[in-house]
Amino acid sequence: VSLAATHVRFLIKTDRFVVAKALADSVLRAVGADSGSAGVAASMHSLAMLTGRVRFAVAWGRRSSAFQFRDPLRPEESVPAALSAAGADAATFAAMGAPADSIRAAIARTEGALARQVAPTAELTRQLYVEQPLLWAWPALGPAVEPPTRASAGNRWFTMQVLLARGDTASALRAMWQADSSAARGGLSDVAFEIVMVNSRLWLAFGDTASAIRVVGTAIDLARTGGDQLIRRPTATAAFVRLLLLRASLALARGDTVPSRAAGTRALVLWRDADPMLANEMRPVLRWRGVPIPGAAK
Repeated sequence: VSLAATHVRFLIKTDRFVVAKALADSVLRAVGADSGSAGVAASMHSLAMLTGRVRFAVAWGRRSSAFQFRDPLRPEESVPAALSAAGADAATFAAMGAPADSIRAAIARTEGALARQVAPTAELTRQLYVEQPLLWAWPALGPAVEPPTRASAGNRWFTMQVLLARGDTASALRAMWQADSSAARGGLSDVAFEIVMVNSRLWLAFGDTASAIRVVGTAIDLARTGGDQLIRRPTATAAFVRLLLLRASLALARGDTVPSRAAGTRALVLWRDADPMLANEMRPVLRWRGVPIPGAAK
């Protein structure tokens, strides 16, 4: 499974989306959700994300999370099964762009399980299981709300979302320009696709569509030269497909059909038979259904 997943990543990086989709589908059909090691579970979670299979992604996400936060030698430090399952669901739904009600329900279950945790474990697990999904899902769930027990712990993206919720657009925009210039000075060899999704939505909230298109386009291009997070990190894998969808949608809104077709046809190959709950994500690019991918590798 791990070798097949690595090959899928190679196929995406070399622009062979049709072959990558076929291989991912075959692995998902062949491997049962009750089998495999932690590494297999993580790879299967990513392949389900890549192909838009929400039901499979939820099952494999729960299994992967259970492996990741289970410590047989120190059971008192293991994350309870109910908490890891709810947190995994929240991350999967938020990363894939599932309907807001599904994300809210998973986060509510996570908060309920967290109520039975003790500090400081509860604070650390809340950052992972609640704040990350909230960050990725913004603004679908409404204005950002600062954590009830502490500040945002230096997460610049969450801070910007909170500033926007307070109506302090000027401070949020200053923070955004600082983050943008810092990335440019440091040079880019790879990016976190989930953060690029957040970044692009922030630019759109500021009314700067050109900057949103720029950061999305840069991330997609870097997937070919970098992109090691593809498949290795499930939430990044889902975010990559959604960046293709967003690039296609933004370009089409400006009447620029060439980049819209390039991104939209690639996204449609991967999510052509995605679960129905992702229909809203797919709607902006359905005009490219059945259109060949332009310039794709043979």
